[in-house]
Amino acid sequence: MNRKMRDFYHIQDKLSLFWRYSRQTTASNDDKSLLVDIEIARRKEALGSVSASLQELIDLYEQKISLLQSQESDKRLLSYADYNHARKKADTEVTLSSSGMGFFSPIRAEETARVQIDMCLYSIPCELLIEATVVECRISPDSENAGYWLRVRFEKGQQKKVDLISAHVAALQMEKLSREDKIARTAEPKT
Repeated sequence: MNRKMRDFYHIQDKLSLFWRYSRQTTASNDDKSLLVDIEIARRKEALGSVSASLQELIDLYEQKISLLQSQESDKRLLSYADYNHARKKADTEVTLSSSGMGFFSPIRAEETARVQIDMCLYSIPCELLIEATVVECRISPDSENAGYWLRVRFEKGQQKKVDLISAHVAALQMEKLSREDKIARTAEPKT
């Protein structure tokens, strides 16, 4: 029997959080770019002497690549700075599960990017920094709150942090059950 593993809890909440791209994502892209630069230089050297018109074309391509890299770097710095300008957490609508979470963001995130999420779990007073991978980023359907809904999966090897999230969810579920029990008791006719 082949069954997809499901999360054992799923709860909506409002948490104080902010997110940022993980430094590892940037470093990984920079490493790839460096490897490509080295390969280009090696192949250019292997060509030996080339005609003047071909050399001009190669120079133009190098200028274009340099401009594109500069623009990409500026964009990355800008989005990083925009969201982390004061590193202030904002109360944010979230959906929590044992393997990931969804949350609203005013800024778009690249799908498959690795991110760090800094949040406050108020029910068990705890600050938590957890790493995740962006699974989905879609425009928020809420016309009054322009932005994006991000869905992320927690990275492996963070079981203690996931356990804290589970404890937070359990505390919220107990509070909800307690409230429902009080309402049910007050609604019962007295005999």
